[in-house]
Amino acid sequence: MRRLRWKKQWESGHTGLDEGNKRLAEILNGYAGLLGQEEHCQDMDDFGEALVGALEAKIASDGERAADPGSDRDPDGHVMNLLGDRLPLPTRQTPQCKDCGLCDSLQVTLEAWYRHET
Repeated sequence: MRRLRWKKQWESGHTGLDEGNKRLAEILNGYAGLLGQEEHCQDMDDFGEALVGALEAKIASDGERAADPGSDRDPDGHVMNLLGDRLPLPTRQTPQCKDCGLCDSLQVTLEAWYRHET
């Protein structure tokens, strides 16, 4: 899972969106570090990359959302949809699962981010 470096050009001009995106990038970067330290399944790597891609897509569209606040009532929803679609990971509860707990921990952390608790 690659780490994200916040870029000034990603700023939408909407403080709430930008702060949420920065926090999500921090969360994902923290998990990228954990993936480098913990033995885990390939599905976790793939899922991490999908999350990074979802954040990049979200950031790309947030400029439009900032210009028209009514355009998307739930701008973070597609990140949560990805969680719903991909978790539990296919290897969970199989012999390929390394039982690292990272997917469970990431789900809890992202759900808290979505509720603006982190």
